[in-house]
Amino acid sequence: YVSETKLENGTADFRLIDRQVADIFREFSEQEPFIRGLIKSLGFRQYAIDYQPDQRFSGISKYSFKKMRRLATQGITSFSVRPLHLAIYLGFFFSSLAVLIYIPYIVYSISYGHPISGWSSLIATIVFFGGVNLLVLGIIGIYIGKLFMQSKHRPNYIIQNSNLTE
Repeated sequence: YVSETKLENGTADFRLIDRQVADIFREFSEQEPFIRGLIKSLGFRQYAIDYQPDQRFSGISKYSFKKMRRLATQGITSFSVRPLHLAIYLGFFFSSLAVLIYIPYIVYSISYGHPISGWSSLIATIVFFGGVNLLVLGIIGIYIGKLFMQSKHRPNYIIQNSNLTE
């Protein structure tokens, strides 16, 4: 869901690829390529072969939880700026919440002539400006994320066939 490239469950890095796909894949210059996403994003026809892996004959997996978490983070950050939208939504939510919660204090103060206590106004102000800060950081983050995606120099289009002769 987080990535713009749709990945199937159970997809692994082990795959057979055509020479044309391999040639295009070799042109990528990313330092830490997320192979599952890159191959899928090329747009060529793909066929899945379902299989059931056998139980491990001996030993234990060397791929720790820490490595799996790193792979997940790499996959999310290599193909998406969607998590940055979450910062915008959270910032808007907290700023709106601060305003909506503070309105009854203002109405109560005006209706009954009581001064607004320092704690409620202080907390509402902190939450409001914290939300605004998160909102602005999310917007800046999206711009930086777009620059990051552009810096990978991935092709916009891949031409599979051409009627031009060399």
